[in-house]
Amino acid sequence: MIRPMTTILLPILAGLLGTAAAAEDPRRIDPVHPAATARYPDAAEIARGSGISAAEAVRRLRLQEVSSAHVSKLRREFSNRLAGLYRESEGDYRLVVRLKGPVPVADRWIGSGRDRMRIQFLAGAPATLAEMLEKVAAALPAIGARLPGLMGTGVDERTGEVMLDVYAVGEEVERVHAAESELERLLGHPVRLHFSSAPMSNGRAFAPVQR
Repeated sequence: MIRPMTTILLPILAGLLGTAAAAEDPRRIDPVHPAATARYPDAAEIARGSGISAAEAVRRLRLQEVSSAHVSKLRREFSNRLAGLYRESEGDYRLVVRLKGPVPVADRWIGSGRDRMRIQFLAGAPATLAEMLEKVAAALPAIGARLPGLMGTGVDERTGEVMLDVYAVGEEVERVHAAESELERLLGHPVRLHFSSAPMSNGRAFAPVQR
């Protein structure tokens, strides 16, 4: 399946981003090599669910596979500005890199011809992913005081929202909602709540009930 690149960390913040290491020229893009449809048994299902052709589903799966090698290169190259990195399926299938600050970066390409994938850079984010994770980690005691059922935290790399996974049922759900604006002021970033109907068990949370 085509997987989103949204970040969520469960249980609470297992660790922050590692120090960037030097790498080969990150602008070097290798060509996308042809692949047989048989290599991607999920292509037909993805095509039906996304309203695209089977050939386009195969192309996207192939690009997902090839582009994975470039994700770590991009994270290293833009480590001092990186606010998020994800794959976008709406419009042209592409990698999107969100960057802190106003300085623009020109688009790049993986592959060539029809089998190519755009790397789109979006400048203007208010903070890097590392800065947000550090801020959330520092605020954990305050967050936990307001949300006794807190089970996990994370950052959505697509939207820049702080995600809070909370065990809450009944009237407690409304109490958590009431604390949302206060938490946004505390963190300085928008907050998105995920509610779980059962507490974490053996280090694993049950499937969340979406707000």
